[in-house]
Amino acid sequence: MKYFCSSVLCFNNYTSKDRNGEKVKFFRLPRLPELQSKYMQLFKTSGMNWKNGYICSEHWSSGERKNTSDFPDVIVPEHHFNKLLTKYERSKQVVDITKNPTSKQKLAYSNIKKN
Repeated sequence: MKYFCSSVLCFNNYTSKDRNGEKVKFFRLPRLPELQSKYMQLFKTSGMNWKNGYICSEHWSSGERKNTSDFPDVIVPEHHFNKLLTKYERSKQVVDITKNPTSKQKLAYSNIKKN
């Protein structure tokens, strides 16, 4: 099965490797509404797929979820933070260079800036 991390600020998928070169583990998103609301607050999104979604192990500083109620403590894995900064800078350059940016470019820039 092909897994993808449900966090919009994470780029891990079923082929990703962790710092040790091992495959990143994936855990199902919680089913309990109380935990779901905490996840939404932490990841600042309401668009998670609770039925079929997964969260990767890089959202826990220990690298693994201990049990189903173990709450993540890393919002953006460090190496993904640099990718986000690069995307932000590129979109900013496009908007700055383009005198009349398209609505799609403006939307992409504002979405990246929010995150």
